[in-house]
Amino acid sequence: MIKFLLLCLIPMMVFSGQLDIGKNEKNIGIEVNPFRVLLQESDHNSLSGSLSFFLEDQNTEIRFPFFWDRDTWDGYSDTTTTIDTEYRYYIDNSGVGGLFIGGLARLAMLDNEETNKDTMKLGAGFTLGYRYMPEGSNWYAGVSISVIRYFSGENHIFGKGGIDTTWLDNDTKGIIDVDLFKIGYRF
Repeated sequence: MIKFLLLCLIPMMVFSGQLDIGKNEKNIGIEVNPFRVLLQESDHNSLSGSLSFFLEDQNTEIRFPFFWDRDTWDGYSDTTTTIDTEYRYYIDNSGVGGLFIGGLARLAMLDNEETNKDTMKLGAGFTLGYRYMPEGSNWYAGVSISVIRYFSGENHIFGKGGIDTTWLDNDTKGIIDVDLFKIGYRF
């Protein structure tokens, strides 16, 4: 776990020198997927959110999304944890907000208690989406879709065998990751 945290902190330290705090005081954002918070169950818990650094003069955002999900049954659980380093470029050249494209790197850790198997996967991909940032407000919302390909780590540790029933699952070689709605706050 220490190696994982150190790996996540390295990009944050690299990009923190890019921030021009004096130019725009509201260049840090925190966002969460409200549906994951509201739809918790006794046998299924998950949380999704991110930390963002906005570089408005460069029409870019450096983002560190995370996802945690645990399914429990018969005393066992499957746990998925992911953290990304994402670069977003806003196409309309008016700062941050609007249509964006970007690239990302993902670290995924999967753990299956029933089979006592776990794996760490590293992948890369691209993203496309839209961020709504109302003028004069610190609140923002967005949607996005990312396509990611894993290059390392074991697939199908959650007992799905060789059947790829979905590209929405981190337990496969490729994934389509959809953020239908996230809300955030800039400070």
